Amino acid sequence: MATIPFSAKEAWKKIEKYSKNAVVYLDAPSAELLHWAGGMALISSCFCVLDLFGDGTSRNSVLELRGHPVVMVVCGVLSTGHRSKMSTVLSSLQPIECHLFCSIPDVTQTRLTPPVNNESHLSYSELNSLFKRWINREDLLKLTVQHVPLFHASVCSGLFITPSCCKLHPLIPSDLEMINNLATSNETEDGYSAEDLNSLTFDMLPQHMQENIAVFVSGLSNLLSELEMSEDLFSFGPTSRLVASRLASLESSHERQKAASSKCSLILVDRTLDLVSATSQGCQTLADKIIGLLPRLPQHSVDVAVDMRLLSSVQDVEALAPGNLAQQYNDHKGKALLNSFITMKPKEAIMEVSRTLLDSLKVEKILAQPKPGKKAAAQVKDFIELFKGRSDAICSQLGALQLACAALEAENHNDNIHRDKIFATQKVLVKSMESSSSLSPIKQLTELISQEKIEDNGLRMTMADVICLAIHLYSLVGKQCTSGISEDMRFQGALEEFALKEDKSLMQQLGLEGSLTPQNVHKWAIEMVTRLRSLAQIRDEMKQFKTLYKVGAATGDSYHPILTQLVEAIFNPQRPDLTDLQYHAEGLTSRLKATFSLFMSSALPRPANNDCIILFVIGGITSAEVKQIRETMAKYKATQQVLVGTTSLLTPMDSVKKFCIRQL
Repeated sequence: MATIPFSAKEAWKKIEKYSKNAVVYLDAPSAELLHWAGGMALISSCFCVLDLFGDGTSRNSVLELRGHPVVMVVCGVLSTGHRSKMSTVLSSLQPIECHLFCSIPDVTQTRLTPPVNNESHLSYSELNSLFKRWINREDLLKLTVQHVPLFHASVCSGLFITPSCCKLHPLIPSDLEMINNLATSNETEDGYSAEDLNSLTFDMLPQHMQENIAVFVSGLSNLLSELEMSEDLFSFGPTSRLVASRLASLESSHERQKAASSKCSLILVDRTLDLVSATSQGCQTLADKIIGLLPRLPQHSVDVAVDMRLLSSVQDVEALAPGNLAQQYNDHKGKALLNSFITMKPKEAIMEVSRTLLDSLKVEKILAQPKPGKKAAAQVKDFIELFKGRSDAICSQLGALQLACAALEAENHNDNIHRDKIFATQKVLVKSMESSSSLSPIKQLTELISQEKIEDNGLRMTMADVICLAIHLYSLVGKQCTSGISEDMRFQGALEEFALKEDKSLMQQLGLEGSLTPQNVHKWAIEMVTRLRSLAQIRDEMKQFKTLYKVGAATGDSYHPILTQLVEAIFNPQRPDLTDLQYHAEGLTSRLKATFSLFMSSALPRPANNDCIILFVIGGITSAEVKQIRETMAKYKATQQVLVGTTSLLTPMDSVKKFCIRQL
């Protein structure tokens, strides 16, 4: 049976067979998958690799690129933009050999609902005909359009991401009005309007969201096939319900289930059920700190650009290629260190970096003398500098050195002070709920963002900080963070005043449309408060997992993350009913069993019944939550293998942008 890391790498072997001396074009998601799977080493026989949407095929380079085979790799639906770019490339280069690899199978590509512009999605055979027309040469030797299962990337042991699905966001109740209006205008479902998110159907969703779900479901089904697994399917949240229903209804599911050699429990979870961890400014793991502070690699959804100047005599950062977090497939030392970034507290992980570098120095026979009493971060800096000028040693230990530089850069980052101040404010606002005499958290936040308060306490918040704090509070306790509509309206007014003094580019990143005028800001502030009040209702229909925060908890830690609650309920030896977890039956026998279980005592499958559990969070996860899941498993001495999957690894700013800009 294949493993997650093995299957992530295996797809590129098929592409490598066609890449010898070829010009390889990748779109952003496929380039990110290649990056995590092992990078250029996997297609080392190619002539060059170019961005499909870049300007690599310019007039100056056409002559250099002509004569080479062309390979194109696309993750997701072949959009009009893809076709336009492919047409330009193939018309310019007129290759004698061309191969297109699509992550979406032919049947999924052609059966998706036509886009808004009524241009049908093309089948593989139709794409083949288009390519022939674009290349326009009679001596064309080879032309193929093939499916290759590019979907996931392994980050570390037990954790994988799906870059091509990073724009799939779970719905919140305030999205319903727009969806109903769209459904009515398109005359779908005979004019039917959904009363709540749980009554939505797939056909009512906007076209773009239908495509995102179709891409995700197709990739997930392919992954299960590669792992030779059938699944007991569960959903936790309204968007996950739609995705699970789509997966269960796939025509290929029945054949995949029959061919499987083992069984897993697949649990799909909506990120929006709990945005508290995703907006927390307190870094419980070193990975959260690094991903939150360092700049992202261009067009990447997770990995960061690491400053490597400590290893070089060249001090111009633009002259050096950045390091990153992704490790080579066979770099066990680097993978183990990255795993510690995700599973350990920051100070513990820094000490692990120090130990790993000391071991690397010994391997390379470089004399190192650790200084007793010296702080771990300073020791790490000393160890890194011992590699300076030793190119062979750097190449041999590059994985660990990149991670060490990332850790050091995050520890010394200038934004740490700002984040610590926002985290302190976050804690004060949450703590105030434990006192009945205190002002409500939203009223305190309203006062805090007035100009006088900011000047008084020296805390220079940005609008992103304000929205992050508000999301944190509304997600944590719902309507309890405010005394009512009038208080929300005062908060809205404070948002407007604050926004008019904010940087225009930041406001546009937060969803402001048009220029920074009072009218536009007023419209934006109304939308933000509407979404916040909507977020407060997200768990109202739940019975078992409605509460995240308990005032006066005996442990002193009053926040109980919903993922931790779910994992505790799954592995609890008392086997409590999982009332908020919906089971999705596949096949007639299973559906009958699920139906009759509503009236009889026969139990539905439980996630813990299988030896492997895949917990997939739609909308992103933090490494702190991955750490909490593993700690909960250890607490209950769980023997099952738990694989955590997600669309992306989140930072607080990611969560704010996804909340402010609803890409449905």
